[in-house]
Amino acid sequence: MKIFSFQPFLRPSFQSFFQRSDIFSFFSQIVFFLLVFFVGFTLADRGGIHLVSYFLVGFGLFPFLIFWIFFRSRVFIRCHIFLLIFVLSMWLSYFLSPIHGEGFRELVIFTSGALFCIFISQLSFSKKWMYSFFHAIVFLGWIEILYAFYIYLFGPFNRLSGTFREFQYAYSFFPNALANFLLILIPVVLFLFWQSASKLREFFFAVTAAFYFAALFLTYSRSALLVLAIVFSIFFLFMGFSGAFRIRKFRMKFFKIFIMVLLGVFVTVQVNNFRERSFDVNFFRDKALLSASEKTASVDERFEFWNGSLKLILEKPFFGHGPYSFLFVYPRFQQTLLAISDHPHNLFLKIAVENGLITLSFFFIFLFFVFWKMARSFSTLSSETKPFVFVLFFSLLSGLLHNFLDYNFNFVSIFFLWWIFLGFLIHFLPARTKISSKMSRNFMATIIAIVFVFFIFLLHEMYYGYFFQQGRLAYAKKHFTASVILYEAAKPLWLERSLPFDTAAAYEKRFYFTKNTDDLVKAQSFLQSAMTENPSHALYYFKFAEFGLAHDFISADDAEKYFRRALELDPLNNFAYYFHFLRFLAENNIELFYQWIPRTESLLEAYREKIRNNEHLTVLTDNPRYAYQIYLLFAKYASTEARRDLYLQRANDIVRSWQNKTMEMSLMYEVKRTWYPEKGLL
Repeated sequence: MKIFSFQPFLRPSFQSFFQRSDIFSFFSQIVFFLLVFFVGFTLADRGGIHLVSYFLVGFGLFPFLIFWIFFRSRVFIRCHIFLLIFVLSMWLSYFLSPIHGEGFRELVIFTSGALFCIFISQLSFSKKWMYSFFHAIVFLGWIEILYAFYIYLFGPFNRLSGTFREFQYAYSFFPNALANFLLILIPVVLFLFWQSASKLREFFFAVTAAFYFAALFLTYSRSALLVLAIVFSIFFLFMGFSGAFRIRKFRMKFFKIFIMVLLGVFVTVQVNNFRERSFDVNFFRDKALLSASEKTASVDERFEFWNGSLKLILEKPFFGHGPYSFLFVYPRFQQTLLAISDHPHNLFLKIAVENGLITLSFFFIFLFFVFWKMARSFSTLSSETKPFVFVLFFSLLSGLLHNFLDYNFNFVSIFFLWWIFLGFLIHFLPARTKISSKMSRNFMATIIAIVFVFFIFLLHEMYYGYFFQQGRLAYAKKHFTASVILYEAAKPLWLERSLPFDTAAAYEKRFYFTKNTDDLVKAQSFLQSAMTENPSHALYYFKFAEFGLAHDFISADDAEKYFRRALELDPLNNFAYYFHFLRFLAENNIELFYQWIPRTESLLEAYREKIRNNEHLTVLTDNPRYAYQIYLLFAKYASTEARRDLYLQRANDIVRSWQNKTMEMSLMYEVKRTWYPEKGLL
């Protein structure tokens, strides 16, 4: 059976070669292997959060470009034009951004995902091939679930996360990302169950679905459960309007799906009963009623993120603040202490904030065109094609809805699979658009040019990234001269990102060994360059003020200006800014120091509650140490003895809370303490 159909774009002498059935079969197997390998590798690589996964998918475009050139069969020209404009608009936002180059990974995954979508949509797949692919992906999901259950039963994680975690940090895991992955796959599992021809296969996929449901429940993701309820509601409404409930065979299938959900609940209860012998477990009632340990914090913070995003959109409505800029530009609108994230927990708001409303508009137009075409043509599809379109639609909808309430498309395994499913959906839709051969050739030339530029871009970033990572490694080993040499070699052609800041740190450290003042001059120059590269990064202003004061490079007035700028950009996440600024004021402007005490004191009062609950894992940051030191500073300049004793008592509270929570985490996750309070101060 021919897996790929062929529309000749080659000379006749080559056509007979590529039309041979064994060549079609060979290339179909390569495509199958590559797609399954990409999903499996990125799934194993912490869900694909590591840079290696981004490069893998990016460079994986090139064999698919070859397949596309030789075997493409049809063109959805309007749909693909909107998608290409969306990608090009994102690139424009990247290079126009005042935050230079911070969003490299997002540019890679959106570009490569969109191009994969185009390539997949124009290759023709047999139904047998699609079944094989679905089976392979579900098998990968089985491996993920079994590993996740093992970690959940025998490890300290109180939510199912599987490979979606940072392996070097036992306390860092991402259950919502696993939930997103499962939401995309559950419709596929139910599809394979629905299409099963034998009782044995039906039983196997029923058990598979039950374990998928149990895994989803044990992530304790409220947004995922809400999305599951919405998708099931849409599914049953569609079936109701189509009259499926009147058919006895379908009624039995619906009843069996209900039994699968109940079986998933049963597995969930039994797994928790086993885990409860060694670890604490969560309770769905507490999560649903917002009475769990985080209470309404996650919900409240999401609304704050969305509200702040709307304000940021108004600041730069056209091309946004640049990819991955939310982390740097949002703190100015932040309302709650420590409530910071690198995304607004909403895919569409993220695109609008970081890439602008123009980019978002083309993304919306592209999705609308695809789903509108699907809705219009669904009734005309063949009986063999309809089930594939149906399951792909619900998989895509599940992934998209979850990213409306959260953002997990930064995990390559999730976003890559979503783009591939979207390409499959477009492939199954009828191609009614008539285009000229000239337009087709122009479209092909555009795609090839984009991939070629993207290839050069990836090679450049690999070269830059290699020397940059080697420089960081040398710095960590305290080989500061080698670090300086490597950082200088890493200098890219464009968009230096954090390189100037890291280079400045290396030069400053080297100065303490060489005593060469040229190193200090270069360090100052690189710090100034860092502020130019990312004028919204509060840390750069803070470090420049610290550096300037320590080495007499700036005046007290300039230092105060840079300290204030750091606090303006990020007022609610880093007590180091407050401590060093207050200590500077105590030594240079005592009246202003006393004016800043009430504001800082109110933040510290809120922080004492945060540290008692270890919100946002704050005990693992520098904030407890600096909060403690601020209280000691207040005690030193206290106006009365009673006030001094109060500040010392509160400093003591910070230490006790820090000790209690780090002790808890060390018992659960083997966390090592990074700070010990100075002896004799309390």
